[in-house]
Amino acid sequence: MLDSIESLKKTFPYGVEIIVFAFEHPSMDYTAAYCNDFDSLYATPRSIYMMELATLNGPNADPIFKLIRKIMNVEELDINTTQYYVLSPDFTSLEFHYGKSIVDMKDILNQLIKELEPTAEL
Repeated sequence: MLDSIESLKKTFPYGVEIIVFAFEHPSMDYTAAYCNDFDSLYATPRSIYMMELATLNGPNADPIFKLIRKIMNVEELDINTTQYYVLSPDFTSLEFHYGKSIVDMKDILNQLIKELEPTAEL
C-alpha cells in the first residue's frame, strides 16, 4: 500500500505533500497474522510522511481525527473504507474522499491542481 501511495507522490513531486496515518484495525489479530510492527516501515526512507500509529475514533482519538470528525459532523470514521483527506494549501478547506483508489485520487488531485493553477502543466 505504501508503494502505491509513494507512486501517487511521484506524480506530484512539488505540488502535493502526503501524510500517512497508519492504524491498527480492531478486528485484526496482528499477532496471529504474524504482522511485524510498523517500526520497519518507518525505518525505510520514504517520499511521504509517516505519522505514528493513530487512533481514529473514540475519546482517545488523535487530535487531527477529532477535528476531522468535527468538520465532517460524524461521531466515528468508517475504518473499513479507504479514506483520503485533501487540505488546501492555505488551510481554508478540507475535502474527504471515502472508498477511492489511488487512481481516483490521482484524478481528483489533477483536477484540484488545475483549479488552483489553471496554467499548470500536469
